[in-house]
Amino acid sequence: MLTLSIYVALMVVAAIVFSKFVDKDSLQAVVERSGKLGIVIYFFVQVIYVTLTPMFNTAILIASGYIFGGHIGFILNFLATSAGLFLIVFLVKKYGRPSSKFVGLAGESAAWLIAQHSDYDVKFQERCLKSL
Repeated sequence: MLTLSIYVALMVVAAIVFSKFVDKDSLQAVVERSGKLGIVIYFFVQVIYVTLTPMFNTAILIASGYIFGGHIGFILNFLATSAGLFLIVFLVKKYGRPSSKFVGLAGESAAWLIAQHSDYDVKFQERCLKSL
């Protein structure tokens, strides 16, 4: 419970820092100047970010809402997070569960959490269990 409280407090601080020290209009102008390519690039950056750090993506979620607004930011977050999680499942199915040797203990724990919560795909969970 303490960890969750600290995490929530840090996200509130991050949101306050964004609102006070990051110029929203400048960020939005960069995206607008890039046109649809800016949205596509942001989407793929978020997919990669979610794939590499599935448990610590709150900062990029806040950023997308800040840059794109609530509705579009939510849609981008949902689609990019889903794509990132599907990519993780694909990579685990193809190459096996990552070991701490390659991704560190935090990465290994995150991969295990994904396997635990993939109740819709029992075969995937079985493959992960065999790789322990």
